Amino acid sequence: MANFRLKELRKNEKLTQQELAKKIGLNHITYSNYEKGNREPPTDVLIKIADFFGVSLDYLCGREVYTKFYFNSNNINDKVILDSLNKLNDTEKQKIIGYIDCLSTKK
Repeated sequence: MANFRLKELRKNEKLTQQELAKKIGLNHITYSNYEKGNREPPTDVLIKIADFFGVSLDYLCGREVYTKFYFNSNNINDKVILDSLNKLNDTEKQKIIGYIDCLSTKK
């Protein structure tokens, strides 16, 4: 498993290991060992983590460079946007991310 992804995802959400462990129903020490690569999480825990962050198991395990975008809203516009993003290749996704970064820095 790509334990670096666990740390990256957690830090992106501005959570401590203890906060994340509590949110997904794990002991802090157990989660810490997963993130450090000292232990491998079982499949049910991987699924909990992937669901929490809205990423695929392939992304979590290091098999995908970019995560798919997941629809987690009742807003139909969000669904249209996310469906379109999921059809893009990695280069196109990177361009969109750059464009979004540019837009967000103008505010």
